[in-house]
Amino acid sequence: MASIFLYAMGIYFSLGVVFSIFFLLKAIHKMDALVKVSSPMFRLFLLPASILLWPYLLYIINKRKL
Repeated sequence: MASIFLYAMGIYFSLGVVFSIFFLLKAIHKMDALVKVSSPMFRLFLLPASILLWPYLLYIINKRKL
């Protein structure tokens, strides 16, 4: 039972990493224009949040048709 949970968390985390790379390189500029002038450290600060919240961010991207 615990192994199923760990596999599910691994899949969730892996999808989050792939999504966050796409999100931080392409989609975040369309959501907020001020990110273009921000430092790379700011994007690194957003990396853990985008990995954990990737389903919600994907929903927002699809809702806004970015």
